[in-house]
Amino acid sequence: MNKYEVWMEGYAATGEHGSAHRLVSKEGKTLWEGETFKDAVKAAVEEVIEEKNYYDPERNTYWGCRFFDNEAEARSSFG
Repeated sequence: MNKYEVWMEGYAATGEHGSAHRLVSKEGKTLWEGETFKDAVKAAVEEVIEEKNYYDPERNTYWGCRFFDNEAEARSSFG
């Protein structure tokens, strides 16, 4: 199993915005395990995100925001 940080890119839409952020569990877990990065994202989403119906495992997005394994790429769009 590989371990990954999972970052979600920021967004700007209809007057609202959000910055990129790392997915962290309530216990402070910051590394997620998976055979692939996509598997690690699924594990992070399962544990951290409450509204799972907005997660698209095919596109690997949440509300259209992409996931990355590093901060620099996550912040490259909308900070």
